Formats: sequence, C-alpha cells, structure tokens
Amino acid sequence: MLNYESLKRSEKEMFNSFFKYFKHTISMHENFICLLKKHNNVDASKIFELIKKQEKKSNLLFSKLLDEFMWILQKESPIAKDLRKIISLISSLYDLERMCDYVDRFAKFINKYQQSLVDEQIDSFLIMENIIYQTFNDVLVALETKKAKIIYPQIHNTIVNCSNISRKELDKFHNMNFSNDLYTSFEFVSVWKTFDRTLDHLENIVENFIYMSNYKFWFEKEK
Repeated sequence: MLNYESLKRSEKEMFNSFFKYFKHTISMHENFICLLKKHNNVDASKIFELIKKQEKKSNLLFSKLLDEFMWILQKESPIAKDLRKIISLISSLYDLERMCDYVDRFAKFINKYQQSLVDEQIDSFLIMENIIYQTFNDVLVALETKKAKIIYPQIHNTIVNCSNISRKELDKFHNMNFSNDLYTSFEFVSVWKTFDRTLDHLENIVENFIYMSNYKFWFEKEK
C-alpha cells in the first residue's frame, strides 16, 4: 500500500513537471510571435536574447526531468498502466525538447534576415505561428482535462490544413524571389518545414497520452 501511494505521488509530481515544461514551450512561441511583430523594432534584439535564454532553460529542464523520471522508473518499479504513463511521459519530453529547439531556429532565422524580410513574408510566418500557438493551447487544455482522445482528430485535421496553408505561403516566397543564394533558400525551406514538424511532435504527445489509458492504441492505429 505504501509503495502504491508513493508511486501515485511520484506520478503526480511527474505530470506537474511535464505540464510546466509544456507551458515553457508555449511561452517560447509567445515570444516568437512578439519577435515577428517587432522584428524591425528596437525591442527585437531583447526578445531574441530572451528566446535564446529560454532555449538554454529548455535543455536544462529536459536533462533534469529525464533524470528524475528515469529515477522514478527505477525506484517505483511500476507495472502495466503505471509503467505506460512513465514511458509515455519520457517519450513526450523528447518532443517538447525538440519543439523548443525549433523555436530557437525560427528566432535565429528572423534575427539573421530581418533586414531582408518584407512585411508580407513576416505575415506568412505569423499566419503559420498563430496556428501553432493556438494548437499548443488547445492541446494543453485537453491533456490537463484528460481529453486527449477527443482532441486527437482535431490535431490530425490541423496538420492537414496547416500543410495546405504552408504550401500557399511558400508559393508567395517563391514568387517574391526570396533569395538568389542557394544556401539561404535551403536554410529558409529547412526552417519553414519545422512548422509541420512542430505539429507532428504535438500529435506524438497526444498519442502518448492516449496510450497511457489504452494499451491497444498503437495496434488500433495501424488498422
């Protein structure tokens, strides 16, 4: 009984820590939106430095939580459903860390090319980023209220819609001759692709939370 109570306390702490990390990721996206809106403003450099600091904090959070979660896994020796929870949270940590890396890449690109970017191009970034930001908040609410299964179809639809919007926005950059430099063009496309990858990672997290309560999820998904 004591071991079970200890496990439940540990699980509660893990979820609290995970959601704090999730909110940290959202905060990075909030600051990226601010950077886009103020890219030609004197405050832009301050926002850029803030995002860099947040990225460093993300790396520290990831390492700290990974160690803590692994320690709990070894200490509590959970089985079945409880084991799935811990494994799913650990897997989701990697998704959060990667998404924070993406925001850092976004910010570095905007900071590097802010003098070359026109308003219409910044607007394209904002269109994509607002979709990401809203989806982040929707997912957070769903996960905190244990409604991962309900939001799952919405995430899939968002990925499809975002992909279509992304292609339209990319056409604008192509038509505007974003750069005659091949490396810069490749760099832009690589950064732009991370919008799609961010949604993929969010979908991974939702799937992990569904798996916590449904061990057949991955088998059912393949059907």
